[in-house]
Amino acid sequence: MLRKGMRRLVHGCREILHRLHVSRCTCIDERQLSQIGHTLYQEFDDGVVLLDKNGFLLEANPAFCRQSGFSLLELLRMRRTQLRAMLQVDWDIVLSQLMTSGRWQGALWLKHKTQGWLPYQLMLRRTAALSGNVELLGVFSAQRGMSADEEQLDPLTGLLHRLSFDNQLRLLCRGTQPFTLLTLDLDQFRQINNQFDHQTGDRILQQLALRLQRLLGPRGMVARVGGDDFALLIPDMDQPEQAQQLAEEVYAEVLRPFKNGDSEIAISGTLGGALWPLDARSPGALWRRAEQALFIARNRHLPMLAFSAGVRKELSYRQKLQQDLLDAVQNNGIWVAYQPIWDNQRQRVGKLEALARWSHPELGNIPPDQFIPLAEESGLIGLLGEKILEQACADLALLHQAGFDWLELSINRSIIEFLQLDAQANSWLDVIHQHHIAPAKIIFEVTESLLMDTQSQHLVRLHTLREAGCRIAIDDFGTGYSSFNYLRKFPIDIVKIDRSFVLTVPHDHKDTQLLLGILCIVQNLGYEVVVEGIEDEALQQFLLQHHCEYSQGYLFSKPQNFTSLLEYLVELSPQVRASGE
Repeated sequence: MLRKGMRRLVHGCREILHRLHVSRCTCIDERQLSQIGHTLYQEFDDGVVLLDKNGFLLEANPAFCRQSGFSLLELLRMRRTQLRAMLQVDWDIVLSQLMTSGRWQGALWLKHKTQGWLPYQLMLRRTAALSGNVELLGVFSAQRGMSADEEQLDPLTGLLHRLSFDNQLRLLCRGTQPFTLLTLDLDQFRQINNQFDHQTGDRILQQLALRLQRLLGPRGMVARVGGDDFALLIPDMDQPEQAQQLAEEVYAEVLRPFKNGDSEIAISGTLGGALWPLDARSPGALWRRAEQALFIARNRHLPMLAFSAGVRKELSYRQKLQQDLLDAVQNNGIWVAYQPIWDNQRQRVGKLEALARWSHPELGNIPPDQFIPLAEESGLIGLLGEKILEQACADLALLHQAGFDWLELSINRSIIEFLQLDAQANSWLDVIHQHHIAPAKIIFEVTESLLMDTQSQHLVRLHTLREAGCRIAIDDFGTGYSSFNYLRKFPIDIVKIDRSFVLTVPHDHKDTQLLLGILCIVQNLGYEVVVEGIEDEALQQFLLQHHCEYSQGYLFSKPQNFTSLLEYLVELSPQVRASGE
């Protein structure tokens, strides 16, 4: 349709312009303006302009006047530099293509008189006037009118998709105007799909897209650049304070509950931002800056963060830490600590949880919640996991030889490690067999996030490990969604109840009843229960009264190295023998 309209305009504009003999220097009165406006495709929905070879405006139809917010008289009186400043486009590229092929087509931003920058598609064609002069005929169409092979929209939300958004980003970066890029990543959105269904998740994404479009209005552009990732471009915004204020408005829209039938669903997200040209000198670098700010915001548990010198410094620190972690993994700088798990029935240590520890030579002890995500981000988690499994199995074999042959070993495994594991789980099972350990003595702990990831290969690996004799435990049970559904669907042997459920037990009635309910359901399903975070004797007595099988926490022991663990077990041995074990 755009090309057909162009052909009609080429013929009609030649006739009209040379009948009226209008040029940029002519003194035009209101009668002539009215005649021109009615004649030059007044009913045409797209904006139409005619320029001379030097870039001066000769004509504009009413639609373009509406698109720009300027009257025809105002447009005709503009200088060429003013006209060019209205269009965010690389004129060197445009003119070069016009000289060689006679036409140019692409996306650009048009600056409205009062509403800021608006996105359009421009088709520009070189045509010869009757006088022999070269003139340029341009048609501005709204972006939603682009053909399927020019700009694609996300079919779910109606927003631009990643490729189209990248095109707009590159276009803005070619210009001279500053702008802000915001990236939005929804937190654990996959849980919505698992708790409800994909249709519910889709409706939330559609509602959010509409909210963001309404929020920006004509100020900028919104795109859906991933499954639950959005990006926003806001031209003429180059102050950190402005970007911060907008980010807060976006975050408020994310937090506002979404309608789901008669109920509401609440979600959250994280925002990262970067300013052009303050933070980067290329579109790719600007994307990275915004993503890096978002990444640091997640690590700091912040809702939003703009790229800054502080972010750059933290990224540099993390890069050095990654290199140090690689050296530690390769040179045995990571060691294994063991926390005993108390068997409440036999009144002895029944299991051990193997925990990775890193003593940095300069920074001291670095907590696992810092270096484990670092290992995952840098691709070191597989190698780290191999080292931990190897050392833990070697230590367990020594404990069995020392007479503690009933002890079982629990080892944490992440989603990434499961993805790297072969379908037959040979790499893990081989280590167990090499140390002559019965697979039944090994427990692999997985988080609910692994079970929420519905990829079938995870289920295959879980079944493979159980068929080999190993057991599977859900760690931090109750902190995710649809927890009890996992007990029904997945091959689980042990449930570890997160410490957040026992902080006020038995003093708080509601929390106590909630814990009792979970214990009742899990035990009736035939699973072993380990309650984490036991630091209080009153809580331990409560668990004993309600026949909880295992307790884990500082009441019994903090995580300790192998030598201290062995001393701890030997010290307990007389007590165990005295109790008849």
